[in-house]
Amino acid sequence: MLVVATGLLAAAAANPGGAAATAGDSESGSVRVTVPTLRYEARNDVFRAGPYRSRLDVLFNDGGLPARDRLTLLDRRGRPASTVTVPRVGHLRVRSGYVVLDPLRGARGRVSFTYRAASPNGPVAAAGAVVDLYARVIVTRDDRARTRPGTPVVIDIAANDRLVVPGAVRACRPRLFSRPPRRPDPLPVVLPEQQRKSLVCAADDGIVTTKQGDWRLDLRGRAVFTPAAGFTGTANAYYRQASDHPFDLGVARVSVSVGRGGGAALGSRVGQGGESGGAGESHTRGGGAGPLAATGAAAVLLAALAAILAVVGLLMVIAARRRRQDQLIDLEA
Repeated sequence: MLVVATGLLAAAAANPGGAAATAGDSESGSVRVTVPTLRYEARNDVFRAGPYRSRLDVLFNDGGLPARDRLTLLDRRGRPASTVTVPRVGHLRVRSGYVVLDPLRGARGRVSFTYRAASPNGPVAAAGAVVDLYARVIVTRDDRARTRPGTPVVIDIAANDRLVVPGAVRACRPRLFSRPPRRPDPLPVVLPEQQRKSLVCAADDGIVTTKQGDWRLDLRGRAVFTPAAGFTGTANAYYRQASDHPFDLGVARVSVSVGRGGGAALGSRVGQGGESGGAGESHTRGGGAGPLAATGAAAVLLAALAAILAVVGLLMVIAARRRRQDQLIDLEA
């Protein structure tokens, strides 16, 4: 690439003594600068995508200076195509320099395609891409807890969630919402797996304040609810499992029942010494009140004690019989 610059050459070069130059002591000239052209290099990509429309950044991993307006798809015969249809999976289109994946409902599996791109003034190059499409990534389940007025409670909201694709998505801290959250980006950008692994999870440690009380996350990613003064009833919040991937992994609801004289909480209380369960207050999920659990434990303990006493009594009876037999033997002798 050749760049020619024109301008005024100062007459100071002709005046080594440093005399001031006048308008008549200047002349025009040109400077030739050669800038090397960066050659575009297309590189193969591997993507993981979720069950919704997303933009695949196939140029992110390529070398040189790819021009997004020169990106095209290639069909199975190697011909340029604006849209490629994949049977039982969906459609691939080029939009604003991205490959838009529009999957069918419930589609899953592996999708392969070929694209071609180039630098602004350079030759074209082609590369292939593979997309692993997942119909579901994570299963999130609702959580319930119970506490007394004015008493904070901790709920391990991720304990009953399950990753459908183990190892495919590195789950990060969840994010709390006062209302059901919407997808942050209706058309998220998906990066190749080679680049995505270096990204950092976006943590959100903000406090969500509602009329019922305050919600927050502790250091272990558990939800902590503190009822507002005088509040009784049911408080609801929502969380979305965050990730270093743009997947909208799942949304679930957290409900806390705040009442008087309702027994132990279905969740560990927050004591004065920190966010840990107090004595006699266990973390229970999905059923079973605290007093019932305590009664069952006491019954098991009493049964074990009775069994021990029965064994001891049996041993004492056997020992007494042996002593009596020994006495009869001595008398006969």
